[in-house]
Amino acid sequence: MPEKPTYEELEKRVKELEQAESERKRSEDALMKNEDIFRTLLALAPSGIYLCDAQGNCQYANPRWCEMA
Repeated sequence: MPEKPTYEELEKRVKELEQAESERKRSEDALMKNEDIFRTLLALAPSGIYLCDAQGNCQYANPRWCEMA
């Protein structure tokens, strides 16, 4: 039967988990910011942009593409 962790070991693990959560949150925030920038660029691009999946289904068409269609 495994030994129970000591208080210090548990405290250390909690700090590690808090740091990991902080890093995950920073990464998530950075990703959301980059996604917003990418969406803005797509929406404001002067060229038509059309994205489809492997089956040819439309996944995205920017406003310029819609004007051209």
